[in-house]
Amino acid sequence: MLYVHRKYTCVLCQGWLSGSSFGHVGIGTTAPFSRLQLVTNGNNSTDGLSISSPTSGNVMVNPSVTAGAYNPLAQLGDSEMIFSAGSINTGAMVIGPWSSSSAGMRMTSNGNVGIGSDTPTAKLDVAGDLKVSGKYFGSKSGVGYVQPASWSYSIGGSGTVVGTFWSGNITVPQDSIIQVTLNGHWEVTANACYISIGIDDVSVDYPCSVSDTSCWGWSHTYSTLWESIAHNGYAKITAGTHKLSVMGLTNTNTCYLNGARLSYMYFPQ
Repeated sequence: MLYVHRKYTCVLCQGWLSGSSFGHVGIGTTAPFSRLQLVTNGNNSTDGLSISSPTSGNVMVNPSVTAGAYNPLAQLGDSEMIFSAGSINTGAMVIGPWSSSSAGMRMTSNGNVGIGSDTPTAKLDVAGDLKVSGKYFGSKSGVGYVQPASWSYSIGGSGTVVGTFWSGNITVPQDSIIQVTLNGHWEVTANACYISIGIDDVSVDYPCSVSDTSCWGWSHTYSTLWESIAHNGYAKITAGTHKLSVMGLTNTNTCYLNGARLSYMYFPQ
C-alpha cells in the first residue's frame, strides 16, 4: 500500500510510501522522522537509494551492505556510496562546492582521489599545500646505511687525485629527497685531503668541478692525529638504483678513512 500524508490529509495509494502530519515522507516506514526517509528491507542488503541519469550515470546509497557489495572494500554492515557510468569500473564522482574553480574532491574509477585536481595520478593527488598535524608514515620513505667490507680505505698518489674510498647501491621506489650522513675517522700523510659525499659520482656539496677544493665538504690538513668526521649531504633523486660513495681529493699524499659508514634517509617528493 502507498500512503501519502499531506498535513492531516491521507491519500490511499498502491505501493510502499507513508507520510506524517508534519509533511514527512517515508519509504518502507510508517513513521518517517525526516522530510524523506527510506528504510531498506533489512540489514546487510543493497536495496537502498539509487539515482540514475536517463543514459548511464548512477549513484547508489546503501545504509548496511553485505561484504563485497559492489566493491571489495565493503565489509559486512558497512554503509556505502557507489558511483558508476553504467557499468563496473567506470565513472567518477565529485564532492565540492558550487564553484568556478577546481574546489573540492574528485574520485576516478581507478580509486584515485584528487583534491583540487580533476585528473589525479596517485591514490591521493593534492593540487596545493598539504598540512599534516600528526605523524606521516609512508611505505615509500626509508632509512638505512652503506658500510664497507673493510675497516680502512685510502686514496692518493702523485699530483691531484680525485677518487672514491668506497661505495654502495641503494634503490628508492619513487622520486625523493635524500639525506646522507658520513661518520668515521680520517688522516692525511701530508698537505691536505678533501672529502665529500657522492651520489652517482657527483659531489652533493656544491655544483662545481670536483677538482676545485671549494666543492668539498670537509678538509683535513696534515696531522699525526686521527680526526673524527661527520658530514651531511642532501639531494633530489629519481626513482631507481643510485650509488652512494665517499669521494676524496688529494694532492701528492695519501688520505685514509677508517671505521666509516654512510647513513641515509629518503622521503618521497
